[in-house]
Amino acid sequence: MRIRDWMTTDPVVVTPETLLVDARKKMDEFKIHHLPVVKKGKLVGMLTRRKILEASPSSATTLSMHELSYLLAKMTVADVMVKDPVWVSPDTPVEDVVLLGYQKGIGSFPVVENGKLVGIATATEVTRGLLEVFAAREEGVLRLTLLNVCVDEDTFPKITEVLRKAKAVPLSIFSFPEKGSPDKRIIIRCKAPKHKPVMEGLKDAGFQVEKVVPLRLHA
Repeated sequence: MRIRDWMTTDPVVVTPETLLVDARKKMDEFKIHHLPVVKKGKLVGMLTRRKILEASPSSATTLSMHELSYLLAKMTVADVMVKDPVWVSPDTPVEDVVLLGYQKGIGSFPVVENGKLVGIATATEVTRGLLEVFAAREEGVLRLTLLNVCVDEDTFPKITEVLRKAKAVPLSIFSFPEKGSPDKRIIIRCKAPKHKPVMEGLKDAGFQVEKVVPLRLHA
C-alpha cells in the first residue's frame, strides 16, 4: 500500500516570504500543525507549530512589548522553517513512512514527485492507512492470536489451509516478535461463517490459539 493512497493532496502551503503571523493564522484556520514551504511549486522547507513557538520570545526577554510586536511582525517563514526537510515519494510504502517517522522523530512528511510538492502525509493519514492494512476497521471480524510460533516455510500455508477448510476469508495475517524469544506472535483477522472450526483447525495444526475480544468503544 503506497502513501499516495492516503496522503492529503493539494495541501495548505506557504512561501518563504510569508509572514510568520500569517502562517500561524493558517495553521489555526485549518487546524494543522505542519505547513510545507514552497517556491515556484518546489519544496524548500517545512514549518511546524513547534518552530513557531520556539521563535516566540520568552518571558525572560528584556525587550519592550512594542519592540516584541515589531520583531514578530517582521519575521517570515524563512527565518524559522526547517530547510531541506525529509520527504517521501508517492510510491513509498506506508510501512516505510512509519519506520522513517520513528527513526527521524517526524510526524509529517511532504510528498514530492518530479521535484514538485504533490501532497502531505501526516500521522493521521498514516494511521488511517495502517488501519486498512490491518483490516482493523472491518466489522464482524474474528480476531485470533497465535502465540510462540516458530515460523518456517510451512507456517503460513498451514494457516491459510485451515482458513480455507473452515470457509473463512482472511483479511490480514501478520507477525510480531515475541519479547525475549526468537518465536513470533501471529495476528489473524478473518471473516468466518462459524468461529469454532477456525479455532479448532488451528489448534489441530499445532498452534497455540488465543481469541482476541474486540475493544468496546464508549460513546
